[in-house]
Amino acid sequence: MTTPILIIIFIIFFAYHFNKKSNLGKPNKKGREQTQKYYEEKYITPYHIDVYKPVFKKSLKILNKLIPTKDIGILEVGCGMGEFAKYLRKESYTNYLGFDISTSGIDLAKKRIPEWDEKFIVHSAYELEDIDFDYKVVVAIEVLEHINDLKFISQLKPGTHLIGSVPNYWSSNDEHLRVYPNKLNIWWRFKKYMIFKTFYKHKWNRYRFVHIFSAQII
Repeated sequence: MTTPILIIIFIIFFAYHFNKKSNLGKPNKKGREQTQKYYEEKYITPYHIDVYKPVFKKSLKILNKLIPTKDIGILEVGCGMGEFAKYLRKESYTNYLGFDISTSGIDLAKKRIPEWDEKFIVHSAYELEDIDFDYKVVVAIEVLEHINDLKFISQLKPGTHLIGSVPNYWSSNDEHLRVYPNKLNIWWRFKKYMIFKTFYKHKWNRYRFVHIFSAQII
């Protein structure tokens, strides 16, 4: 292979990886979770959630295949404004509890689904033992990257089914404590805690995607 061709290949390779890195955002160098106050303000201001519809629908599809009964106990961490809960109710799931650290988010969830007013609470992701709810499924959609994921997962009861999604890109406002570059990275990080059942990749564009997965806690 001639030198000019090698140079061209190198330039293309470098350009691709430079573009990829720049398109994945700037890393969170502080490595600290955003505060409760931050999330209170986030839900007060206009917040476009429709972009996550494909992730919600795929997560619901996984749940429907995984658990055929509609009365299974479903606990959702970081339920926000009740976006996924809306899909669950439409699918006739009834035994649900969603929690979030944000009071403003929970207030919006209650307004969105007034029939489920008592199914939304303000709570910490690190105090699951204080929740009086018999869950068999835990849902964490676009949540694990915002918190100490291992600390949270270590609280889950053996046998629990986990349905989650995690991104490969950073957030512009340091919400993400980490990113999950690929399936191997996710498996390696969580293999001590769970056995994976399914993996799906949803692409937003050429560089950015989320992995949607299901697993069983061991």
